[in-house]
Amino acid sequence: MKKKIIVVMVSLALAVLLAAPQAMAERGFGIGPRIGYAKASDADDGTFFLGGDFSYRFFDSLLGVRGEVGWRKDTIGVEGIADIDIHTIPMLASVTVHPLKDFMVSPYAIAGAGWYFMLAEGEILGIEVFDETDNGFGWHIGGGAELNLGEHFSINADIRYVWFELDIEDIDDVDASGIQATGGFTFYF
Repeated sequence: MKKKIIVVMVSLALAVLLAAPQAMAERGFGIGPRIGYAKASDADDGTFFLGGDFSYRFFDSLLGVRGEVGWRKDTIGVEGIADIDIHTIPMLASVTVHPLKDFMVSPYAIAGAGWYFMLAEGEILGIEVFDETDNGFGWHIGGGAELNLGEHFSINADIRYVWFELDIEDIDDVDASGIQATGGFTFYF
């Protein structure tokens, strides 16, 4: 997985170096769908997720704010104790910095916080079936690139690290932190 991340980051860096600046109109409000892949530390496997975002760019499109909502399902097996499916709805708020905003390929940094709503379903010791809800606060930081395909449309992708822990009754805390890769497109108005 680390090799894949390095390849993606080097590819993004090369794309930025090779892209020529373009006259881009100042971006304002944007909205679009997202898809991603995440691997929580305690999850058995990674999982794909869906969502959407809205953004607003200001200070000549150098800075931005982004809100995101999504849905994902992780399966966590606690050895010999439990088999748990965790459905998570993250609601994220981020700040973005776009230092090369006038390039066709524009890198950005992203950081923020989120509120996570969770439903856990599963079995403990193969006998008791439970449903539990929880919510909590988490952080994220990362970077990405936006491919500007005109004044009102772009494709974007980023990689972030997310810090988040779930508290499930009768089970030790579940570390839901991990790397998350997302991609989507944005329509700007």
